[in-house]
Amino acid sequence: KAYTAHWSEVPYVITYNLDGGEVATANPTGYNIASETFVLNEPVKVGYTFLGWTGSNGDVPQKPVSVVQGSKSDLSFTANWSINSYRLDIIAGTGINTVTGDGMHEYDSSVTASCTMLDGYEFDKWTGDITTETFNMPADNATMTANAKLINYTITYDLNGGTLAEGDSNPEYYNITSATITLNNPAKAGTYFMGWTCNDFFGASMTVTIPQGSTGNRNFTATWGEVKTFDLGN
Repeated sequence: KAYTAHWSEVPYVITYNLDGGEVATANPTGYNIASETFVLNEPVKVGYTFLGWTGSNGDVPQKPVSVVQGSKSDLSFTANWSINSYRLDIIAGTGINTVTGDGMHEYDSSVTASCTMLDGYEFDKWTGDITTETFNMPADNATMTANAKLINYTITYDLNGGTLAEGDSNPEYYNITSATITLNNPAKAGTYFMGWTCNDFFGASMTVTIPQGSTGNRNFTATWGEVKTFDLGN
């Protein structure tokens, strides 16, 4: 009696560690000695560059990696990555003096943008690709702009019983870009105007101006002198 031997290919397993990456088309998870040669599909990972595979092919990352027809062992492959850096440009908008935090930053690293304002301005907001002061760097180049707004300073008056002439007025607000302001002086019956005092400054001034480019709140007080009368007789 004759006997015939029958054979079947031994199946081998392929395992992958993508280390957070993903492939658009899955790689085979098994093969046998008769399988056609195939090239591993390379994975992608946000914010990283694929360096190559290590594992059954060796300790040095390689790409591309092929599993050659005739191979006959279980295989394992690990994806290796390098983190990317991206450029951050920070633009100084109107009223901004300096900005810091721009340059190259690694993906997902913590970044803090900051700025200083010119005199007479206060910070308003960030605009552009990123609108917060502290953030994690995205996986792309980005631009952001620091924006400031004018500070409006208050001007208050204590006329001490005096009044301004009909049609005259003095402003209640100003900012660093306002044209030079000259105060209108008040009048008060039975007295003469001695000048304005301001905040805690010493002395009174008959003519008060707030030059363009000035800053700070102002509080003006009118001061008066008594008009004295004399009886010279006959």
